[in-house]
Amino acid sequence: LSTTLGEIVSGEVFAYDHQTKCLVIRERKVDVDEADKVLNQTPSSGSWNARIINASFIKEVLSAERPSSSDSTSLSLPVVDLDRCEKREKRSLEDAQKRAELIGIGVTREAQSVFEALAKTMPCKWDETKIIVLGEVTIESPYLVQNCSAAPGSESTLDRVKKVLVEERKKLQPAK
Repeated sequence: LSTTLGEIVSGEVFAYDHQTKCLVIRERKVDVDEADKVLNQTPSSGSWNARIINASFIKEVLSAERPSSSDSTSLSLPVVDLDRCEKREKRSLEDAQKRAELIGIGVTREAQSVFEALAKTMPCKWDETKIIVLGEVTIESPYLVQNCSAAPGSESTLDRVKKVLVEERKKLQPAK
């Protein structure tokens, strides 16, 4: 079939969901080395991908063959590697958590922009509405140089953060 996005999809219809109007197409995984062998393979041999396509994206059905009775045995669900799925889910959740930690809660757009600018060059995290830079320097609202503080012994880090903050705030100001 061809899609409204100009993509040609080949495979066999595995399922159709009337409620979501989604079509599940079973496609043969093709490695570059296997490209010549694919034509002679049966659906039960080799690996397959399932592709879900919303019916509203289907532009045209280019070929529709009825399955032969010998293909009915190949309609079983493919084996799913649950360990691999769980690892992928865990990795995705960790990535989402890391991205969520970069978003300040209860802060202004300007504060978020300052945080993002600083985070490009130095590790930063939010502590409520305070920005913690390099684990040593705290920047409080309104996130100006005079709002920076650090523990005794971290003066060099504080000076560096102040310099970067001044330059990043200059970049954030609209051109006059």
